Amino acid sequence: MAKFSFTFAHGVVLALISFMLFILTLIFYYAYSTRNSFDMVTEKYYEAELKYQDVIDAKNNTYDLKEKPSIKVIEKEGLEIYFPREFSTENTTGTIVLYRPSADELDRKFTLDISNNNKMFIVFKQFKTKTLDDNKGIYIVKINWKKENKNYYWEQQIKWK
Repeated sequence: MAKFSFTFAHGVVLALISFMLFILTLIFYYAYSTRNSFDMVTEKYYEAELKYQDVIDAKNNTYDLKEKPSIKVIEKEGLEIYFPREFSTENTTGTIVLYRPSADELDRKFTLDISNNNKMFIVFKQFKTKTLDDNKGIYIVKINWKKENKNYYWEQQIKWK
């Protein structure tokens, strides 16, 4: 029976095979980790970029408020959005956008309608999907509102379970 002897050539072949396996592992790992698709933030990106200074100014106006908006997620019912006391239906207009980064068809836009107790309730059943479970995931709530020619902007990430 012949005795096997490990030579330099065997070492080179083993090193090359190990390197190729390492590279293939990296490729498959990268392909697996990036399989989630994120739609573009907006189709008209350049136009939105030009208007971003307005958003920065509106964020600063919101930052200067003594009381900030807040969101409470009520499971399987909806969102309660609380506004500072100085804002009401009579003096405030605006929109609320529920932005879904992973699926633009699940984005929703609502007209601001603040009740007497300075809150707005968005009912999850208003969403036109097969089941409420289709909507589950991460949303960014973007609120734009205006009072007496002064713009405000605020956003918060929520998780719909």
